Amino acid sequence: MKYSFLRMIAFTAIAGVAFVGCQKEEPNSAEAGLVANSQAAVQQNAEPQRTTITVDNVVGEYKGTLDKVVMRGKDRGKVLNQIFTVSKYNNSKFNLHLPAFKVGEMPGTIEIKANGIKLNSDGTFKASNISNGVLLTVPVIGLNRYPITSMEGSFTPTNDGRYKLQVGIHSEGKIFFYITIFTAYVHFEGDQQLGN
Repeated sequence: MKYSFLRMIAFTAIAGVAFVGCQKEEPNSAEAGLVANSQAAVQQNAEPQRTTITVDNVVGEYKGTLDKVVMRGKDRGKVLNQIFTVSKYNNSKFNLHLPAFKVGEMPGTIEIKANGIKLNSDGTFKASNISNGVLLTVPVIGLNRYPITSMEGSFTPTNDGRYKLQVGIHSEGKIFFYITIFTAYVHFEGDQQLGN
C-alpha cells in the first residue's frame, strides 16, 4: 500500500512538471497592449509622412523661367523672369495666369489663362481641352484665342515652407477641325514668392 501511494505521488509530481513545461507563456492584457502599440509606432515611423497640399497652400505668385518655348515646331529659347499667378477657384480647383509675354523676335505676344484646374492632394494636376486658354495677339491681325490641348504640372513643397511650380502647356489651333494653323508648347519652373 505504501508502495502504490508513493508511486501515485511520484506520478502526480511528474505529470504536473510536464503540464507546466508544455504551457505557452501568454502575456497579460497590459503587456499585449504595449507590444501592439510599439509595433504600430515602428510601422508608422517606417512609412514616409505624406503631406496634403491644398489650394490655399499654393495660391500666390511664382517667379521663374519658361525654360522651353516651342512654336510651330521650332525651339525659341528661354524666357526669363516670368510670373505665373495662382488664384483660388474653389477649395479643390485653382486658376493659372501668365500675363502676355514676347518670345524672341516674335511680332506679337502670348498670354495664358486657365481656370478651374483640379489640384490633387499630392500637389499634381492635369487638364485638357481648356477653351480659349492661350491668347495670341499679333499686330494687324489682332487677338486670337486657342485652346490649351493639354497641361500637366505639380506644386512641390520646399524646405523654406514655400512651393515650387512646374508646368508644361501645349496648345494647338485648327481651322475646319483638321488644318493646324498654330502650335505651341511652353514649360515653366518657378518659386512661390514670399508674402503670397
